[in-house]
Amino acid sequence: MEKKSSSSTSKSNSGSSSKNSNNNDILKMITNYFGAIIGGVIALILACTSLYRVVIGIVLVCIGAWFGYYCQHYKENVKNKLRTFVDKL
Repeated sequence: MEKKSSSSTSKSNSGSSSKNSNNNDILKMITNYFGAIIGGVIALILACTSLYRVVIGIVLVCIGAWFGYYCQHYKENVKNKLRTFVDKL
């Protein structure tokens, strides 16, 4: 009888190791793609609440500020790039 109980425990152990393996795979997937998951949730919330309009406005303001900073600090580079661009037209 003990042999049967040991074989049944070995079957239950193999089943639990399979479950542990699946859990480890799921945890690895979550840790590898955590940023994408959070980004998707945030995008879904923004789309459902129409906050994306505010976010687009903030992004445009940031791009404008960065462009102004770049033009101010790299005037010569901007002038040369604009000259070559106009000459190509």
